[in-house]
Amino acid sequence: MSTVGFVYEIDATTDAVVRRIPVDLPMQDIAITNDGSELWVATTGDAGVEVFDLVTGNLIQSVAGTSGAFGLKITPDGKQFYVTRNYPGMCAIIGALGAVDPPDYAIFV
Repeated sequence: MSTVGFVYEIDATTDAVVRRIPVDLPMQDIAITNDGSELWVATTGDAGVEVFDLVTGNLIQSVAGTSGAFGLKITPDGKQFYVTRNYPGMCAIIGALGAVDPPDYAIFV
């Protein structure tokens, strides 16, 4: 698969690009875990949510069951991510270990 885009890390003091992390699918949203160790990226493709290690910049997980991910929010305690899908009213909850609950998204009206 070829790289579609990048997430850029910018030094806030100098505005210099520190590094760029390649992402293979079009991105919709990003979130960083509360401890700063992981970057979660919502992509439009079958992979859905991709998780990157922020120390190495490497992809460490593509979360199964999250295709068409659109938005990401982490809970204040850092134990769960809420993922919206690009279809109205659909949401999944991802636990800290990357398991999706419910497995096929919940539909909210």
